[in-house]
Amino acid sequence: MQLRDRLKQYKKSIWKAQDNDILNYRFRGPDNIKYNCKYPLLFFLHGAGGRGSNNEDQLLDAGSLGAFSKQNIFSKHSSYILAPQVPNDKKWVDVEWNSQKHDMPKISNTMDMALKLLDEIIDTHPININRIYILGLSMGGFGVWDALQRRPNFFAAGVPYLDYLWEDLECGMHCSEGPISLLQEYRFVEVVILVKVELYLTYQFGHGMAIGTL
Repeated sequence: MQLRDRLKQYKKSIWKAQDNDILNYRFRGPDNIKYNCKYPLLFFLHGAGGRGSNNEDQLLDAGSLGAFSKQNIFSKHSSYILAPQVPNDKKWVDVEWNSQKHDMPKISNTMDMALKLLDEIIDTHPININRIYILGLSMGGFGVWDALQRRPNFFAAGVPYLDYLWEDLECGMHCSEGPISLLQEYRFVEVVILVKVELYLTYQFGHGMAIGTL
């Protein structure tokens, strides 16, 4: 299947806030939805290359669309995917990317809208609230940490891939209930980086769901 054909499988939508601000997003559900069943949801935060206003690049960024297809997210794992898009010149988290210290800032407008959109999706679709996962690449990795801090115990698991902040992931990140632990709070199991080849994110969520080859 061609890339554009895969993209069309994700519903193209616009979410409007009470102040009439808007957030572009793509959304797709499992291939087969059964009556009275609930399904996992992957909340995907793209990197800086996915920013814009076309409501496409958030899934084209870093080959994400192909990775989701290769891992049979909608058939084998029967999962939803929600992928909002950050506007040009905005961020998931309003911090300097090269900072070596993190003090939790005021929530960005984009993250605020994205979390409200997520709540609305959960309320209007058969989502298993115990199986909501968050994955972010590069700039989206900052967003993962931000969301985990703002919503302790909300996500079943999360994977931030932060490039140059990788070695410092366990430092300086706090939520209302104390420091976030990679291996305890959000059940990070295994992240393997193959330098200059491909990034493999392999993580078990207790129900066998995995995403890889980004």
